Amino acid sequence: MGFACFRSLYFGFQQPAYPRDCKEVSNACSSTQNTSGVYLIKPDGYPEPFEAYCNNDLDTGGWTVLQRRRSDSVNFYRSWKDFRNGFGFLGSEFWIGNEKIAVLTNQKRYQLRMDFENVAGENYYVTYEEFRISDEWGDYYISSLGTFERSD
Repeated sequence: MGFACFRSLYFGFQQPAYPRDCKEVSNACSSTQNTSGVYLIKPDGYPEPFEAYCNNDLDTGGWTVLQRRRSDSVNFYRSWKDFRNGFGFLGSEFWIGNEKIAVLTNQKRYQLRMDFENVAGENYYVTYEEFRISDEWGDYYISSLGTFERSD
């Protein structure tokens, strides 16, 4: 798990300074450390750090992956609790969890990118410029998406 490039001084002792998201992972790590993979992040307001898959291969990197689903190896027909907390395996198929997404997207402005492959095997993606969801009290409602773009 990538983590070694985050350190800070706290009361005179070396303590881990967790990045708030994968963009901070990408910005802080050297190019040799800045690979796609699982990193510990801790968004503002989340009680403890958690593992997230960071994609540093797309565009300039720094994408916090919210979901990966390529086959039926993980059942996505789940309960509210499972979608709140997350499920699956970060190395393969997963949902990171609505509560994590809510805290993450309310700490600053985020772009949402969704990558797809159609039945002909062609890849494309769509982006929304300002993605934000409410917390559980708001039923994880999508409160902002911003403008939409699609790749060719």
